[in-house]
Amino acid sequence: MKKLQRTTWLIAALLALLGSQPSAALVVYRIGGESLPPPVEVETGAEFRQLSWADLDKDLGGESFGLALTEQITPFFYNESDNMATTLSGVSGNFQHGAYNGFEDVGDELSLVIDGDPETFFLETRPREHAHTFRGTALFFDLGGDFATRLVRFVPKVGSERSVAHVIVAAQTDAGGGVDQIEFVGASALNRSLGEAKQKKGIELKVVAEILENKNPQLDIELDGTPIRYLMIHVMPQDKIWDLAELEVYGGGFQGSASYQSNVLDIGEFANLGWVRWGGRQDEGAQVEIRSRAGGDETPLVYWRNTFRGDEQVPFGEDGKLLTRKTYGRLGPIMRGAITDDTAQWELWSSPYEFADSAGVALRATRSHRYVQFRIAFSSFGQAGGQLGYLEFAVSPRLVTGLVGEIDPWQAAVAEERTFTYALRPTIEPGDQGFDGLDLRLVGGRIVDVEAVRLSGEPVADFSAVAEEDGVVLGFPRLDVERSGELLEVDVRAEIFRFGAIFEGRVIDSTAPGEIGQIVAAGEASELVDGNQLLVQAMTLDNKVLGTVSLSTEAFTPNGDQINDQVEIAYELLKVTEPVPVEVLVRDLSGRLVRRVYADVDVAGRHSHQWDGRDEAGQQVAPGLYICQVEVESGGQRQVQMRPIAVAY
Repeated sequence: MKKLQRTTWLIAALLALLGSQPSAALVVYRIGGESLPPPVEVETGAEFRQLSWADLDKDLGGESFGLALTEQITPFFYNESDNMATTLSGVSGNFQHGAYNGFEDVGDELSLVIDGDPETFFLETRPREHAHTFRGTALFFDLGGDFATRLVRFVPKVGSERSVAHVIVAAQTDAGGGVDQIEFVGASALNRSLGEAKQKKGIELKVVAEILENKNPQLDIELDGTPIRYLMIHVMPQDKIWDLAELEVYGGGFQGSASYQSNVLDIGEFANLGWVRWGGRQDEGAQVEIRSRAGGDETPLVYWRNTFRGDEQVPFGEDGKLLTRKTYGRLGPIMRGAITDDTAQWELWSSPYEFADSAGVALRATRSHRYVQFRIAFSSFGQAGGQLGYLEFAVSPRLVTGLVGEIDPWQAAVAEERTFTYALRPTIEPGDQGFDGLDLRLVGGRIVDVEAVRLSGEPVADFSAVAEEDGVVLGFPRLDVERSGELLEVDVRAEIFRFGAIFEGRVIDSTAPGEIGQIVAAGEASELVDGNQLLVQAMTLDNKVLGTVSLSTEAFTPNGDQINDQVEIAYELLKVTEPVPVEVLVRDLSGRLVRRVYADVDVAGRHSHQWDGRDEAGQQVAPGLYICQVEVESGGQRQVQMRPIAVAY
């Protein structure tokens, strides 16, 4: 390949992180981390815009659940000594009691049992006569989220000898279920409370503990620590008066499930989306999932209105204006139709970013956008939780107004080199800076060579190309407004390794290496190409995952003279969409394991490992014939290929 003295858009972005490239048109956004110094890109001219985790607006799609919002976001947390009942309002929880027609907020008297003051108390003087006690007294907690719950404690008023004799505890997690039901005695008195919890609140409670014939004024009910959100403590009917100063609930740990969704962030103009990075913590046993989506208008959802003409629904109000979250909320319940994703203007939520990639990865999008939104989900268990201090992402102005591309052919045999034509057509308007390069990668395959470049059907003689680890970077004469709409074609020699391999391209401007390349979106670039896509589909649909296994030599001499001292064992993985277990082994002719050269997971593509002629103990093997074996586990099946290798001295 011809050498191009320029790096890829991603490498350029990383160089900008180190301050080695100008980035005057780069804009870096940061959510949270207000006390941190500005991003390093500012030193090379990038603009910096600071946002806050707490700056959420429901009308802009922003919301959070179960999180403390400061300079960082982290799920609510209780120490084991914290009484969760006294802090319900701080975690969006509540406390209610059973009434004749369901549940209602507790009055002044019952609210005293969660005020944290042992001097105030509730006195039940007519335990069988009140409207809410003819079947006992049902006290209902919404803890605000899933918390590991280990103890419910009845604390009587100071000096009291009164007690509750029969108590049943029922519970449900935030996700529904998750707690084991026990056998209990007081079914007849409890069934109505359980039924009303399901009917009025949509919550199906399961009995998790029961205390019979209690005579102790202070009653401790131990639970197994299962994360619980909804908790009902039911004091069964009794003849004796009882009192309660505090009803305490203890557990400890992080809220089980918590989430954050940013506002829809307006970049101000259509822009190229670059990298995203973050700083935080993910404890072992916990999970922090970060997703993103981007779009071309201010709302990623479409709100529909019922017209009552059959099943017809329309996305505008009776005034003819497009429905928004706010105007949809003003419609009567029977007028509200479905709420769907706006797939015409917005991309769907990305798959989660790997949390370990916090130093920076490409912000997932298939084209330039004006709006961006992030969603973070926390899954915690007990003391294992997560925290996100800040999230940063970078954008820069798009290079051209429109950019579509397609690949020909869009079907090919797996693991066979052939020529593909990558065609792209830009729409360049006055004011667009244009481009003079293309960063092209084949995800799920391998680009071997660049054979030709054509512009409007004419060969481009003075193009340059340099191979990168996962693709190629091309340079050619600049395309500006005078060349808007012209067809650029690149012939590459390549092969695919899986059912669907994608040609991903970004056009770049060599005069602005700190800026972000513009993604080539799939579309009709050439009338002569049928497909309008950048995805190449495999023509063969068999179950073969392990492709060709080859050795760099049939015999080698590992004697330490630096000549022919190692053998390279190469293999191809085909049609896998996620990492699969692979082992590369060396055995003697009896089948005995001599050396485990490699044991890990690999993705689709070509891979290679070297054997230095030593066994598992690090000793040189005896001269003779050995077997190199490659094993792959995929779809519950094991595929194996073997090649002989001779060792001589």
